[in-house]
Amino acid sequence: METLEKLKKILREAFPPPATLELDDDDGIIGVLISTRFEDMESIDRQNMIWDILDKALTKKEKRQILTIVATTPKEYAFHTAKE
Repeated sequence: METLEKLKKILREAFPPPATLELDDDDGIIGVLISTRFEDMESIDRQNMIWDILDKALTKKEKRQILTIVATTPKEYAFHTAKE
C-alpha cells in the first residue's frame, strides 16, 4: 500500500469523523488533521499523540516521507482559514 494511503487509513481510524484529514504528497507528505480531541492540548502534546500512533504503524522509511501534519481544532482551523 502506498504510504499516503496507508497514512490516511491509520489516521482516519484513530481520528474518526467528525475529524477531518487533508493530506497531500508532493515530494513529501504534508497535511492537516482537524479534531476536537486536540482542544485544551499544547501543540507538542498534539504532535506526540499523532506520532505515538504512527510509530506503531509505519516503518522508518514510511515515516521519513512525512514532512508535516498540522494538528488543529475546528475552531482554530476556522479562525485561520477565515483570514485568507
